[in-house]
Amino acid sequence: MWRRQYYYDPFRAREPHDRMTTVTDVQMAYIQLSPRYYWCYPKARAASPHWIEDSLGNKFQTEILVFLDVLVDRIEGWFLAPARALSDAGDFVALQTALLQLELIQQLRDGETSKGREPAVWKEVLPRVFDLPLQDADLFYKNVRNKLVHHGFAWATYVQPDLARAVSRRGDVFEIDVKKVLDAVSVELRTFAAQVKADANGKLGDNFMRIWNLEWEAGLDPENPPAFEGASSHPAWEGCDATQQGDAADAPVPDFR
Repeated sequence: MWRRQYYYDPFRAREPHDRMTTVTDVQMAYIQLSPRYYWCYPKARAASPHWIEDSLGNKFQTEILVFLDVLVDRIEGWFLAPARALSDAGDFVALQTALLQLELIQQLRDGETSKGREPAVWKEVLPRVFDLPLQDADLFYKNVRNKLVHHGFAWATYVQPDLARAVSRRGDVFEIDVKKVLDAVSVELRTFAAQVKADANGKLGDNFMRIWNLEWEAGLDPENPPAFEGASSHPAWEGCDATQQGDAADAPVPDFR
């Protein structure tokens, strides 16, 4: 009897070695979605139901409301919290992290990727999140977002703590309080999650699921995850019950709670 568990972040599907480890076990596969949540399924039974399990061993159905909790946990735990932990010397690292997460949230809002339409994305993001005039969006995209992502440093950007606003413009210069930007991203994330939950069966819910499924399918077949060397463990594995440790063909459908 042996086990194989997989940990994987589907939103980073094009970097398959990143955040992935393998543990021995034949029965269950665990694919890590965020700090607290794992995609779980009996490996040997292709038609078996999938579910999501948290780090305490609680099981949840794979549905949009749970995916939203996973999204919030992922962005807060893997991106915003580490960015907040950086010293002032890491402000540009934190800023780049924050801006990319804002762009992700907007893609989920729109139900389409930002490829080829990045300036238009920021014309939606900046007025809503930072209360900036629409005419500032093109310059912000060119000098801040684009330069950070593609050139490694922002142009005409002044970063300083304790400013009155998260982002403001003076002439052609943007003044940015990175801690306030991180807080604004957190508010936008939780506002978005609440809005999708309220419209889970409507357009916003459809848009969210379109991008969620696109990012999942682009990089991983849940039935056949690739095997990578390495060792780690599911935080809840020690508490799994005996039936999960038995033959996978006999693994029961989980009692969701």
